[in-house]
Amino acid sequence: MKVVIKNTLADTLSFLTHTKKRDRLFAKALDLPMPKGTMNTLSAALHPAKQDMVIQSIIQETADTKTYRLVMSDAKMHPAFFRAGQYISCVFQVDKSTASRPFSLSSTPRQTLDEGFYDITIRKTDPGFISSFVYDSWKVGTQILCTAPTGDFYYQELRDSRSVICLAGGSGVTPFKSMIPDILKDYPDMQVILFHGAVLADQFIFSDYFKNLQEENPSQFTYIPVCSDPVEATIEAADWQGESGLISVSLIEKVLKSTIPEKNLEACTLFISGPPAMEKYLEDELKNTRIQKRRIRTESSESQKSKVGNADSTSVPTITHSLIVHMNTHTHTIQANEHETVLVALERAGLKPPSLCRSGTCGWCRSRLISGTVAKAPNTHGTRSADDKFGYFHPCSEFPASDAEIYIPDDPIINREEKG
Repeated sequence: MKVVIKNTLADTLSFLTHTKKRDRLFAKALDLPMPKGTMNTLSAALHPAKQDMVIQSIIQETADTKTYRLVMSDAKMHPAFFRAGQYISCVFQVDKSTASRPFSLSSTPRQTLDEGFYDITIRKTDPGFISSFVYDSWKVGTQILCTAPTGDFYYQELRDSRSVICLAGGSGVTPFKSMIPDILKDYPDMQVILFHGAVLADQFIFSDYFKNLQEENPSQFTYIPVCSDPVEATIEAADWQGESGLISVSLIEKVLKSTIPEKNLEACTLFISGPPAMEKYLEDELKNTRIQKRRIRTESSESQKSKVGNADSTSVPTITHSLIVHMNTHTHTIQANEHETVLVALERAGLKPPSLCRSGTCGWCRSRLISGTVAKAPNTHGTRSADDKFGYFHPCSEFPASDAEIYIPDDPIINREEKG
């Protein structure tokens, strides 16, 4: 009698034949570890988890702003490459707290490739205690633990217009010192306008650099410093002849008409980098234009300290919540102020949570909300609706709104440093 085996049973028997063949091949194989693939080696070089760097030199830009030049601690190593406009995050040990802060790179990718350094420019009066700590404690020779460059604030040829308008406020100009010369070098047919707003006339970081860049590229680049309060500035502001007030849509359109008359605002890509108040002001200004949302690129700053919006948090009663934190196979109970992000509360308690952008955009600190409620910071752009639905949140941009229980993933950067 002839038996015909079909369908599922035949597939099962065929699978058993393959497993026996696999076992024979395994038995004949050499007992040696697999060599590291070429692409794995290249990926590790381009995107290292951490970089051990040292301050090579310090440049005083303005009375309260310094540029720190970082090189690799191991002279045989080379800093990871980046796209102009990206940032690195530096890890700090302040008292018992470990924290990280993102800093835009103010050097160009070519300088990193040819000369092997990063420049980061920090203003002492920027919000938060880290800027003052850096300004006062970083010296030539100070060792710095950094991440690889990251971020999506950069020019993308397939996405962005050939006419670019950069809107900077205060130290928010730093990524444009990297981005603009890189664009001018790679795209000789492009035109770029930089509006840089500052309160006082002596606070324009890199003003001489941008003036020289304009002289060298008169048909491509226009630099427009805008002083919001020249009357209250230093003596040199008495002769202020530039634009005054705020960077408004009417000012942008006036300059655009005189420099690139064939273009209207809707045909340009806007890059915005500055404090939250400036970002909110420009968001309201641009609502009345027809420019598409995809043409507006924003370098989000660290989430505001208070979720109360523009209100002065010192006038709001302080409410403290208890957080049960599961992290690093341990459980901690900490206290969190309602007007500080969950990330800040974790750092203040001496824990070592993961963080990169500190603005809710990169997802590096994405954590699980087991119970309780949190509130998003205003103008948070990086979270997904699926995260809200399934109980995930970004500690860097959300505030405790009740007692809560949370799960925080390990930070691979800090953990690798501690394990050597």
